[in-house]
Amino acid sequence: MGLVENKTDSKRSTLFTDFPEVEGAPEATPEEIQQEAEKWVQRCQYSAPAAVSLWIGWIIASQLLRDQLPAGWFMASFDDSSVTGW
Repeated sequence: MGLVENKTDSKRSTLFTDFPEVEGAPEATPEEIQQEAEKWVQRCQYSAPAAVSLWIGWIIASQLLRDQLPAGWFMASFDDSSVTGW
């Protein structure tokens, strides 16, 4: 996959090397770094559609229930369409 690999021989990607080394801790192998990157990519792949679904659900719910929501939840009143032109 090559998610965090840097093509230069002198330096690998700094994604997992920005943090100070703990003295006496074993250094991560390239396989461990690859597994860690794949784990976070998989988490993002699951959470992004969930977040988008919640956002779209919120938009739909707020549009369908706008008569029941308090006026303070809206940026402008429904009568301000003459000011904005929308």
